[in-house]
Amino acid sequence: MQRRGVSAVLAGVLLTGMALPVAQANVADSQRQLQEIQAKHKNTAAQIQQLRSRAVTIEEQIQQLQNQVQQTQQQISDLQGQLQSLNAQIADTQQKLTAAEEQLQIRQDLLNQRLRAMYEDGTVSYLEVLLSSTSFSDFVDRLYALKTIAEQDKKLLEDTKKKRDQVQALKAQLEAERQQQQAALARMSDTKRQLEAQKQMQQEQLSQVQQAKQQQEQEYAQEQAAMDSLSAAIQAQLAAMQQNNVVVEGTSHPWLWPVPSSHTITSDYGDTSGRSVPHNGVDIGAPLGSPIVAVDDGVVVYAGPASGFGHWIVIRHANGLMSVYGHMYAGGVLVAPGQQVKRGQVIGLVGSDGESTGPHLHFSVITGFSGGRMVTVNPHGYI
Repeated sequence: MQRRGVSAVLAGVLLTGMALPVAQANVADSQRQLQEIQAKHKNTAAQIQQLRSRAVTIEEQIQQLQNQVQQTQQQISDLQGQLQSLNAQIADTQQKLTAAEEQLQIRQDLLNQRLRAMYEDGTVSYLEVLLSSTSFSDFVDRLYALKTIAEQDKKLLEDTKKKRDQVQALKAQLEAERQQQQAALARMSDTKRQLEAQKQMQQEQLSQVQQAKQQQEQEYAQEQAAMDSLSAAIQAQLAAMQQNNVVVEGTSHPWLWPVPSSHTITSDYGDTSGRSVPHNGVDIGAPLGSPIVAVDDGVVVYAGPASGFGHWIVIRHANGLMSVYGHMYAGGVLVAPGQQVKRGQVIGLVGSDGESTGPHLHFSVITGFSGGRMVTVNPHGYI
């Protein structure tokens, strides 16, 4: 079956047959290095994504703290405005209290002066005023007048004291409110300091995360450059060695059947049933774990995971052809890149990995590559 999910480097490995064992080993070694870097590259990308998510979370937390700081600052400003208003009221009340106390003192002094003039100086007394009456009616009038004066003095003094007491009470109330507002202001200021401290900590964490992300991004770029360099080197090696390959349609030495225990073909070469393109190999149904053998002597150019095939093995043979074995599980791959294999040697075990509907071996014969696709021939000409 046709596969497009294989990387450019793997395509290059399959593109040509390698004439020299040293060159084969070099390509296999480069391929292993490339796989290692690709795995690390994938892990680096995951770490970068985690750091990006962490940075977004911290930025959201910083914004929330900033909003709380702004709200607290607004409350502080409101309290400061209220305190200014209270201070103005207290100052005004203090002026009124001072005026009331002064007025009370003045009236008290006037009353005392009059009493001293009447009783201490001896110039006139209530009794003399009454005894100097010319008639009883005059006596009553004078008595009433003296009583009225005394009551007015008393009322005036009491009213002044009452006014003073009211002003004092108002001042005490305003002072109590000011203390409450000052306490609230102190709490708000403390809350703001705590929020600012939390915000600073979050900003420091964000800076650390951003630095870590930057380092990972640098590593990511270096890994990408290394992969590009390795891919280019592999392609160059393969291009140089392609001239040594001899692609043969047939062979005078037929290959072995790849699954000795089963000759059941579940999907033949060129089959289009359920496919958008013809099948590019032969599917041989067999129980899981059935031995798979090398169809002929050769060198393993790839052994490991591949898109669609699950895990596969690719062997280059002396005639320039390559045999492909697909759908093995990771534990079912029994050879490694660069390894020399013999005709009939067990190289793997039947599996059902990748795009597979059941245990089987996908077997293809590769003659080259064209437009990024494997160029296959009918395996029945060789097995």
